[in-house]
Amino acid sequence: MNTHFIPYTSHGSFSKLYEEGTFYISIRFEAKGEKYSLFLLYDENDARKFNAAKKFIKNGTHPNALFISANDYSYVNSSLSCIEPFQIENLSLIAQEDFQKLLTQKETAYAMWFPSEAEKTFYNSPTKQHLDAIYTLINDYENYVYGYLLLKLKLPDIHKFHRPDLPEVPKTFLILAIENTSLLITVCKEKGIRFHFNKQTTSTAYVAHFLKHMHSDFVTFIAELHTVLFLEKTIGNGLHWYQKTASEFISKEKNGILQASFPEETIIISTNEKN
Repeated sequence: MNTHFIPYTSHGSFSKLYEEGTFYISIRFEAKGEKYSLFLLYDENDARKFNAAKKFIKNGTHPNALFISANDYSYVNSSLSCIEPFQIENLSLIAQEDFQKLLTQKETAYAMWFPSEAEKTFYNSPTKQHLDAIYTLINDYENYVYGYLLLKLKLPDIHKFHRPDLPEVPKTFLILAIENTSLLITVCKEKGIRFHFNKQTTSTAYVAHFLKHMHSDFVTFIAELHTVLFLEKTIGNGLHWYQKTASEFISKEKNGILQASFPEETIIISTNEKN
C-alpha cells in the first residue's frame, strides 16, 4: 500500500458561542489551498450532528467538512442539532503566565459591560437583563454558587462540593472561555460574584449569550440542590451592590453622561505584570 503525505497547516480547534449553546470543530486545517473542518465521530448521533454541521459551516472560513471515525457512518442520512449545551466545565482555569499569552495588547481592560455599535447604553441592554436575573437568583445562595464554581473550575485543592464564605479581599480567577476568549471571575463579600470580559476582543453579543447560559446553569444547580439539601439561605451583599451601582450608572446614562464600561472602573491586566 502506497502512503502519500499531504502537507497541511493546522488552524487549531474552533468553538463559537450562540444563544442556543456552543458549536465545536475538533480541528481546522488548510491543505492544497482548501480549508477543512474535521470532526470526530463516535456513534450515530455524532454522525447526525456531522450532517447538520456540514450545512452550518458551508458559508464559513473552513467550509469543507471531513470526519474521522472507527466505524463507517456514511449510511446515516438524518440530522441532529450540532449546537451543544453550554457547560461551565468548558471554562478552564489557567495560570497567569498562560493567561497573558492570550492577550494581544500590552494592557487589556476587563469590564462587566461595555458599549458597542449594537449596544450604546447599559440600561436597555440584554447584558443588564441577564445581570439582573443572575444577581436576583443567587442572592440567597451566594456561597453555594461560589462553591459550585470552585468545583466546576477544577481548582487543584477542591475535590468535592462545599460552601465557602466569600472572601473579604477580592479573589480573581483567570479563565479561558469558549472561542478562546479570556475573561475574569472575581469574588468578594462586598460585590458578590462577577464576570469581567475582555473589552478588546469580546463582543457585547458574546457577553449576553455567556451570561444567559450562566444564569440557566445556576437555575439548574439551585433546583438540584433543593432536591438533596435543606438550603440555608444566606443573604449576600452582591445584589445590593449591583442594584446600587447600576442605578447610579443608569442615572448618568439617562442624563447624557455615557461611560466606557460598567461599572466605571475596569480591571487592567498587563502583559509584563508578574503576580
